[in-house]
Amino acid sequence: MNSSPIMDIGSSSRAFRTVVLLGLLAIMVATVMTLSVSAEEGDLQLGQVTYSRYDSDLDGLMDHVEVTADVTNGNETVSKIFTLEVVLSFGNTDVDLQTSGGRLDPLDSTTLTLKVGTDPDMSGGTFLVRAVLHAVYLQGPVMDENETSVELYPLGEYDIDLSSNRSSVDTRENTSVDFSISVSSLSNNPTDVNIILTTTLGWPYQLETNMVSLDPDDEVVVNLRVLVPHNAPPGSIEAFALEAEAVRNATAFSTLNLNVRVALQEFDLALILTSNSVFVASGETVTVSGFVTNRGNNQDNVTLIVDLPQGWTSTFDPPFLMIDRGTTLGFDMHITAPSGLQETGVLEANVSALSKGLVAEDNKVLRVVFNTAELAIDTGNVTVSPKTPTAGDEVTIQATIINAGAIIASGVVVALTSDIGEVARTTLDDLAPGRLGVATLKWTPAPGSHLVRVVVDPDGEIAETDEDNNQISITIMVISPDLSVVPSDIAIDPSYPTESSEATIRIVITNTKQLLAGPFNVLITVDGEVLGTREVASGLVGGDNVTLELLWTATPGRHTFKVEVDPDGDVLEEDRSNNVASRSFSVNARPQAILKASEEEIKTGDEVTLDASDSIDTDGRIRQYFFDYGDGTDSGWTFFATVNHIYAVAGEYEVRLYVRDEAEAQNQEPTIVTIKVTRRDGGEESSPGPAALVALMTLAIVAFALVLHRRDGEDQ
Repeated sequence: MNSSPIMDIGSSSRAFRTVVLLGLLAIMVATVMTLSVSAEEGDLQLGQVTYSRYDSDLDGLMDHVEVTADVTNGNETVSKIFTLEVVLSFGNTDVDLQTSGGRLDPLDSTTLTLKVGTDPDMSGGTFLVRAVLHAVYLQGPVMDENETSVELYPLGEYDIDLSSNRSSVDTRENTSVDFSISVSSLSNNPTDVNIILTTTLGWPYQLETNMVSLDPDDEVVVNLRVLVPHNAPPGSIEAFALEAEAVRNATAFSTLNLNVRVALQEFDLALILTSNSVFVASGETVTVSGFVTNRGNNQDNVTLIVDLPQGWTSTFDPPFLMIDRGTTLGFDMHITAPSGLQETGVLEANVSALSKGLVAEDNKVLRVVFNTAELAIDTGNVTVSPKTPTAGDEVTIQATIINAGAIIASGVVVALTSDIGEVARTTLDDLAPGRLGVATLKWTPAPGSHLVRVVVDPDGEIAETDEDNNQISITIMVISPDLSVVPSDIAIDPSYPTESSEATIRIVITNTKQLLAGPFNVLITVDGEVLGTREVASGLVGGDNVTLELLWTATPGRHTFKVEVDPDGDVLEEDRSNNVASRSFSVNARPQAILKASEEEIKTGDEVTLDASDSIDTDGRIRQYFFDYGDGTDSGWTFFATVNHIYAVAGEYEVRLYVRDEAEAQNQEPTIVTIKVTRRDGGEESSPGPAALVALMTLAIVAFALVLHRRDGEDQ
């Protein structure tokens, strides 16, 4: 009877122990699960993200974006460190970057506002704005992101310029004057420009428009017509002041001053004779035409006279000229030589145009040649056949000879001379006054360019009053091959190679003439050292070109490439001065990575700072950095030279640093720093993970339960 209560108590005790064991197991498992959750990087996310464009320089064009983002920690138990990054990109280039961060308590949220925008040197267009949420620091994993596209303009810089085709004009009353006004934009954004015009005398004017629209670096020409009143007094001056103002920025303006003056009353004549030399025989009449221009500002009654020796006569048709201002009238002057004139010679007759009241005049001298022959070459009737001869061709030159004198020219000799002397000669029959003769001359020139002269009466056998018109010069080009290379024919690909990379040197050789050039070689040197030769075994047809290529391993610095075409002179050319060309190119030196660590021995969970700011680029600047932490993670390419990193597991880690310059070149071998990480309890091995810890705790609880069960059996 007394044993049952004991059995009941024992059963109750075992039940109680079981409950306690299960409770301990639940607490341990919960503890392990809590540890596991706290080690995760999840739960951070972006809530509502809004993008607002705004005009930071108040020019009416959007140039910045304000990003407002809600950041939420969805974890119920663990606080989270985060970094919000806002990037503004154009094409493949990040043009602005802003970051902000902090710590969020469990189930907490916050709202951040960041601004990014353009600068004056950018182009307007479509930009990409991205809000990127990172766990912990900027190099941490991306937890969430949001992006959109916006249209932006550059941050405004405005400047305009006014100019004119002329600043002042002298004119007459009752006329109009035109000015071409150039309105130029030196701004980086489009803008309208107001044009304001003021006058001093109030003369009427017509401005084509008082507002123009200008794109960046644009120019618009506006016409201004000034109407001079009919009663404007001589000497009066109307001053126009123009001011242009940029609508988008009222501080951008330019001014221009123009003047229109009514000229004082004046007389001015200009006399022109259609010929300054004439030939006449005894008793004959010769006619010379002329023109008189009234350059004054009044109508003028012009009288014409000519001074001649006694016995010579002259008449004018019309006898006088009534000429309005700014106009021209023509006349004919008839001169008659005395009958029975025996001698030959030249007289100089003074021809005059006299204004009304004899207050202005203009004079010209007319040479009158009498009783002589006068030979000349008709420059419009000289032919060369063939026009473009090749080596070995016979060239025929035909020249028309005229006797413009007053008597017969007998036995006219015509010679052809070149740079080597006289090469041909022929004789014409007698040439009567006013008659023509054709001289035919033949010659086989050597290749190249030749300056030849056709000379009439080369020995001076015929008496003339003017020997200056007895010859004409002609250039004859005998075609031959001409190989050419100029600096622009030398190129390198890529145009800005990186040291130790392979570049292609391209050379274009041209045969500028129309004859085939036989086989030839091309010698290429770099900085005076032979890089290589290329043979053009098939030659090069006229007017064609050939492209040659060589490979070159780039070395740092600036290098001069020299190309010599046909250095052995295998091709007979007309001109060898264009067979050599040089061009220089620069090679980008690779950047040098330098890495320092704040500490080289740390404990698990401690933060180490990695600093690459001492990295250098000898011919530019470091653009981006890449940190490989050695634990299977890295920073990715980043603009930041300093990063922080935490190692969770003990061990030795080799941190590798790569850097990249603005030409996308990077160091070939990484710089390495070794970080030793030890456990906080002094051990060097990594601590068991959450799953292993759960397994160990479970085994311990099971063992403890078996011991209790055994004791319970013994109690029974």
